[in-house]
Amino acid sequence: MSMRIHPIIQIVLFFAIIGFIEQLIRDPIQTLLIIGMTALLLFFVNNFLKTGRFLPGKTSPGKKSSSGTKHIKHAPRTQKKSTDHARKQYPFQVIEGQKGKEDGKNSEQRSKTYH
Repeated sequence: MSMRIHPIIQIVLFFAIIGFIEQLIRDPIQTLLIIGMTALLLFFVNNFLKTGRFLPGKTSPGKKSSSGTKHIKHAPRTQKKSTDHARKQYPFQVIEGQKGKEDGKNSEQRSKTYH
């Protein structure tokens, strides 16, 4: 199944290409500068969305460790899981009843309001 582009979209893309070529011929330095800045902006936004930082490989100033300190390796701690834990009580309850259409009696009972 081949996807075809709608003819109106093709016309818009055609005019966009013509306008881009005309702008490139009229002022090539500014056009290339705008394209480069747009690509740089997209790179930074994409990197920020992936890692949460603008520049890759840079650490924040608070995380730097001094070169004079030695790192001490600790033995990994193992935790034993106890199987005797009681199940946590959840505040949700199942309300039993019939699904589907209600009888006339039930709708009359529900219409009563208690104050």
